[in-house]
Amino acid sequence: MRRCVLLLSVLFSTAAMAAPYQSYEIRGTRAYTASYANGVNKAGEVVGVVESEQGEQSSFVTRNGKLVLLESLGGEQGNANAINDAGIVAGTAQTHERRWHAFMHYPDGRIEDLGTLGGPGSVARAINNRGQVTGYSDTDDGHWHGFLYEDGRMTDIGTLGGRFSAPMGINNDGTVVGMSERGDGQRHAFVYTRAGGLVDIGTLGGRHSMASGINDQGLVVGTSETKDHRWHAFTWDGKTMRDLGPAIGWGNSYGAAVNSHGRIVGTYIDGLHRTFVYEAGDTRFMSAEDSLYRPTAINDEGLIVGQRVSEGKMKALMLIPSSRALPSLPIDRMIMLLAAVGLLLVALEARRQRRMGTF
Repeated sequence: MRRCVLLLSVLFSTAAMAAPYQSYEIRGTRAYTASYANGVNKAGEVVGVVESEQGEQSSFVTRNGKLVLLESLGGEQGNANAINDAGIVAGTAQTHERRWHAFMHYPDGRIEDLGTLGGPGSVARAINNRGQVTGYSDTDDGHWHGFLYEDGRMTDIGTLGGRFSAPMGINNDGTVVGMSERGDGQRHAFVYTRAGGLVDIGTLGGRHSMASGINDQGLVVGTSETKDHRWHAFTWDGKTMRDLGPAIGWGNSYGAAVNSHGRIVGTYIDGLHRTFVYEAGDTRFMSAEDSLYRPTAINDEGLIVGQRVSEGKMKALMLIPSSRALPSLPIDRMIMLLAAVGLLLVALEARRQRRMGTF
């Protein structure tokens, strides 16, 4: 009987790992052919893209529970990628010449063209609460480099020796993270500061890696190829790159974003795309039904945004932490199977004990 009790405790502790999140469609996006949620701030304002039947894309932000479409830079299309706690949106939009330029859109309706590094186009990927923006831009020699924009000036942050760099995140200290090509053609995750420049933070033994987010404590999250050519989520604490793969599962895993509490969101692929949340050694998985195909951001309240295919089209969604009791949540089929096996073992053990006259 002790073995059965031990097994059940393991089973139900595993069941408790089914993360208490519920998914909600971003209000106002249903009327569009496709929608994508790319960022969320502390207030829960979401930014992203909606796509028309003609394939034209428009930037959006949610304000006071309503979907608001943002103007472009004189063209017809736009793509909002990030929003800070002041409600300033960063992204890329078409100009009158139909070129794509990085922009900042302010809550009062003003929009600012951030320009380029000499080439035709640029993309803003992230913004912090100081109004610093990072992204990448075409250069005058035909390559594309990462930039840091502040005080009206776009600064080229360079590369790791190759042709391009692509920032993906920035924290409130102005530290930028992303991926850059090296001189040998490998693509490695980097951390950039004004004082230290671009620093290669390495890989998990493979050829390539990419940093996708950084919080205000300097914890970096991303994805790296391993020496056996798999892909694992990682963290980097300023000294060491830690492989999160063993804590997540045997499939490929991809770290997407991290909040100020060190809570990491990403994707685990074991045949299905499943959203995971990792924090302090504890990995929680969404059910297959509630998982996002691609989570993109998590705020300090734990709200997660991204998208998945539903009813035949890509939909922008938000995952919201739920206080409901575990039985009311969708539970992964494997957990249900394990629980059923555990109950069967208990029944068989009880039957054996009765036959022995000890139960």
